[in-house]
Amino acid sequence: MTVLVCSSCRAPYPEDATPYRCEQC
Repeated sequence: MTVLVCSSCRAPYPEDATPYRCEQC
């Protein structure tokens, strides 16, 4: 599983997770 980083909040999240988690940072 790859871990990506949100460009807006720099918080890591799993690749298989919904992108909306990035917005909730």
